[in-house]
Amino acid sequence: MERLFLAWIASLAAASWVGITLAAVGAFTLAPVVAGAVLAAAAVLLALRGAGRVVTVRGGFAVPLVALALSATLLPAIDTTLLSQDASIHRASGRWLARSGGLGINDDSFAALSEDDRLQLFGGASVSPQRLSLTRLPGGVVLPDLSGTVAYPSFSHLLAVWVAIAECAGGERAISALGPVFAATAWWAVGLLALLDAGLLAALTAPLLLAVLLPEHWFARYLMPEILAQALVWSGVAAGRLAEAAGSPRSRRTAAILCGAALGVSGFARLEQFWVFVPALLLTRALLPRDRLLLPRGALLPLVLLSSQALLHAFVVPTDYANRIYREAIFAYAPFVVFVSTLTGHDGYATGFILNRVLPVAAITGIGAWIWLGRRVDRRRPGFLRRWSAAAIALPWLALLYRGGLPEHFAALRSVLLYVPWTIVGAIALGALRARRWSGLEIALLLQAIDQLAQARVTDLQPWASRRVVTVVLPVLVLAAVRALAPIRETASSLGAWLRPALERRVAIALLLLTVVLAALRVQPVLGRRVQTGGDDLVRRVAAALPPTSYVILAEPLAWVHLAPALWLGEGPTTLVAREQEWFAPALTRFLELPAMGDRPLYVLSGDVATADGPIDARAVAPSLPDGLSLEQVATFAWPTTILEPTVERRPDTIAPRVLGLVLYRVVRPGG
Repeated sequence: MERLFLAWIASLAAASWVGITLAAVGAFTLAPVVAGAVLAAAAVLLALRGAGRVVTVRGGFAVPLVALALSATLLPAIDTTLLSQDASIHRASGRWLARSGGLGINDDSFAALSEDDRLQLFGGASVSPQRLSLTRLPGGVVLPDLSGTVAYPSFSHLLAVWVAIAECAGGERAISALGPVFAATAWWAVGLLALLDAGLLAALTAPLLLAVLLPEHWFARYLMPEILAQALVWSGVAAGRLAEAAGSPRSRRTAAILCGAALGVSGFARLEQFWVFVPALLLTRALLPRDRLLLPRGALLPLVLLSSQALLHAFVVPTDYANRIYREAIFAYAPFVVFVSTLTGHDGYATGFILNRVLPVAAITGIGAWIWLGRRVDRRRPGFLRRWSAAAIALPWLALLYRGGLPEHFAALRSVLLYVPWTIVGAIALGALRARRWSGLEIALLLQAIDQLAQARVTDLQPWASRRVVTVVLPVLVLAAVRALAPIRETASSLGAWLRPALERRVAIALLLLTVVLAALRVQPVLGRRVQTGGDDLVRRVAAALPPTSYVILAEPLAWVHLAPALWLGEGPTTLVAREQEWFAPALTRFLELPAMGDRPLYVLSGDVATADGPIDARAVAPSLPDGLSLEQVATFAWPTTILEPTVERRPDTIAPRVLGLVLYRVVRPGG
């Protein structure tokens, strides 16, 4: 069964890499992705042929069966076409990629716009010394500069690639299956780690406990990159543990390569996680004894190559991540500029000379001296150079991440307190007393989990805030808890002679069972409930009422419903969100006077969201248009749906009715 797991991880990583690489060059199709996945799985099975069992632990066949059975609880999937913030952008971007073969979205109608008009029609998304991005559509579709006409999804793109794979393979039903597939993969990996740590009972408990935690359940149904990243990260960790436990060199080498590959590919799903993961790895290297491996031998090269490609992808295919990276680099360099300017009396020539000539030479000389001295110390204290070099990089890196101090509200920590029953603390305490040491990679992820709890970098609104604990924090908690089920030996009996091992094991089982029951009660209000259904159907109905070459202006209340990207990227009509600023109307006037806009049918969509019992008047929020234009009503639409009620201080537990009311107008030009 371990061979099957490694083959599955190989196919998942290969499909991800082939898909993201083809998408980056505008040549995405399904056939090469499938071929890459099949070849990777076959290569792994061939490499492990005749190598004997990867590990000797029995019962591994039950783990994927349990994970697969639990994934059925994630149905029905949540329709994220509308009302879903970032998830709507990922979905719309994936559908566009499936249709066009590339991530870039070209719209020549903006070619003649001046820089001022672009800023007034779109507004700034993010600014760095590298470039100014414009919000082509609110919520995550940006123009990367002031002159281009090609927009891009501003987030990491791997989830969009998988949406495109599913769209090409089976349409809406296949997209709905992505969350359960990623979750089952992550649960299989976590169960396998628990099997190696604490035996079969722990391996069956770990996926169950993870599956009933509400953030895990919700963001596997409400498809987001966190669940994809979780599958890749913990598959990599499990492959690393298999590499350590494998009996044959061939098995160790194969599992180690897959460990690095899965971790590296995860950077395409959540690149910003690497800004914490990398210093956590380095800090772990500094803390571990020199005879402890950070990664299994053979994992480092694929990890470095693939994570470097993920970083390069953010710059080659424009995203706002590249802006943030560049801005952080400038911030790190700025103190040197100030220091040198002070030394030189703010003389521009001298400052430039020192920064461009003296400082690089000094840096190279300093690195050389550090290596020379470190090698000398290494003779007396082996491992000094590697460990202290890792610390010298990790500590300033972490200081840069925390330069602004801790946040006022610990959103991720609050999420753990809201959703994870307190009884898990007892199980974690029992598990911590077992004579089972964590691997270097698991320690690095533990440090990353601490960072996520301290600095979530997310809104306080639930359940949205809880997505930050999905990728790393929840699996760490679950693995720490199920270690309480590890067999107790005389040398490792945890609570002393006064508590018999058999009784201690019963206490551990009771604590974990109670944790599962309490967590299941908290997820019960959303379990099996249909949420946000029919959004895709609404978009198709609206698109059917529009001529193929039409141009659509959406009133501002619809901006964060994400009807604009759903229409533009899924159905074709070019869209623009009418922002409520005084400079918007003059810029729109100049835009509509462009020759390219002269003969295009022009429409306006207005609307708003209300509760089922509340009043709604979509006509009241129609945008103000330039003088001389009038509106002629064409159609109305109503979308009754349900959403999970957002909260801040408590767990969301109410599925609330909502109605999106839309009015479609044709814009009548003077003399028309």
